[in-house]
Amino acid sequence: MKTFYFKTETPVKEAKAEICKAFDPALNSDKHILYRVDALEEPSFALRRVNVSFTKNNVSSGELLILKSDAEISASEKFKMSINLT
Repeated sequence: MKTFYFKTETPVKEAKAEICKAFDPALNSDKHILYRVDALEEPSFALRRVNVSFTKNNVSSGELLILKSDAEISASEKFKMSINLT
């Protein structure tokens, strides 16, 4: 699991591009979605408002997020990280 640090006003779209680049420079951030997780750490709340900040998407500092491709992938292929707002 990787940890990323972003300023509170950073748009999700910008952060998602940086996250994809960190995992694999070939990943297209437009084809991946960040998800908030439920109690079982399964992706359940997609961050669809990418032009606004994490806080406006109800993401708290330190919250676990999962980056998932638009196409269905297995649980072992999900990228997990935590986001800390500075």
